[in-house]
Amino acid sequence: MSWCGLLVAMVVFCLAGCQRENAQWNLAAGRNAYAEGDSDQAIELLQEALRLSPGSTNIKIQLAGLLAENDQGERGLSLCDEVLSIYPKNEQAQDAKIMCLKFLGLFDEALAEYQLRGSGKIDNSIETLNGLAYHRALAQRELDKALQQIDHAIEKVEGRASITLQTAVAVALISRHVDRQASALQVLNDRIAQVSEYWGEEKSKVDRLMARKERSEQVNKEKKSDKIDSQIKEAGADLEGLGRGLSVLLTARALVAEDLENTELADHDRRWVEKLGFVFDDSLATLPSDAECLNTLDVAAAFLDTRGFILTLLPWRTSPVGAANDSYVDSMLNENENIVRSDYWQATEDLDLAVAAAEVRHAALTHSNLFNNVERPLEEIKRRKHDSPHTLAVLLYHRLLAHQKADKSDLAAVDKKRIEALGFPTNCRLF
Repeated sequence: MSWCGLLVAMVVFCLAGCQRENAQWNLAAGRNAYAEGDSDQAIELLQEALRLSPGSTNIKIQLAGLLAENDQGERGLSLCDEVLSIYPKNEQAQDAKIMCLKFLGLFDEALAEYQLRGSGKIDNSIETLNGLAYHRALAQRELDKALQQIDHAIEKVEGRASITLQTAVAVALISRHVDRQASALQVLNDRIAQVSEYWGEEKSKVDRLMARKERSEQVNKEKKSDKIDSQIKEAGADLEGLGRGLSVLLTARALVAEDLENTELADHDRRWVEKLGFVFDDSLATLPSDAECLNTLDVAAAFLDTRGFILTLLPWRTSPVGAANDSYVDSMLNENENIVRSDYWQATEDLDLAVAAAEVRHAALTHSNLFNNVERPLEEIKRRKHDSPHTLAVLLYHRLLAHQKADKSDLAAVDKKRIEALGFPTNCRLF
């Protein structure tokens, strides 16, 4: 190559390098604009980045998502298809395409794309199970299967403690960092009332079995009942597990009560823990860390919302347990006994906890340094802060749907007002 040709090649190479560098600068600036809520500026910067680097897969994917959110889903879909025509297994492009389809109202197609994304995988992760269940709910397809999937995902994360118990404790402990103890107290009150009722029922069961065993031994002094012994052992283990969970809830409430200067309640809960056969300081030591609580809030906000949303969409029982004198609309007048049914109380139990988790997490993101104290990249924290109001609005919208279906217009109006205060219209684009 001649010196002249080499010089031209070097100039072209340098110009290409500068273009790539400028494209990356525009991409970064676009991300910052998006994080600050300026979508128009973000789109403009990403379009310029794509002009400078027209082959960039990353820029196309990020621009597609922005276009979808801003009523340009068809353009976003086109960019995703460009990427997928070359890299058909690119998960980021698949995710962006799913988002575009949802913003276009094509929920059946979004479900099909999500299913395609997970095809070929041996074991579905909890996130995939949640995603499949949620997209089935959006498409209102196979809701019974959707319920099975989200139940399976929740079972995978529960371990020894139910997700509702874990969520109540996490809400309580994080509330202490963001001055939301009063609202957390109500969450704890509800869980404690429920678990203490279960504990009482199980205690009565153990007492009945013990009495039966005693009567049996009096009648048949030399005959031992292995069956009753087995039942007593099983019921005793269930009773101990409920007692342990109740003691954790009471310990968390004692801390919150102390913050609220309610020493009477705090002392009451400490004594209750001891009556259950546990040492308060030992129970205190078992409470989860802040990082564990934040992770629980993430899981609860997503998974309990999905299950509550599905339970809202399912046909409701005409006579839900515990709903005396409360009217609500049955979603499907189908008397087929094989159909899976739920009710308002089941749906809102999950949705209330999901909203509580999202609220305290939102407060932790915006009014504390909790997330900065956890090992998370700054970019992720910025993205979470940007997405948090939308996530909360979505959960409130799902609960609003349950209230509307139950003819509880006053509660629906409260959630509608809160959604609008977050800056979002109350419509089916909240997903």
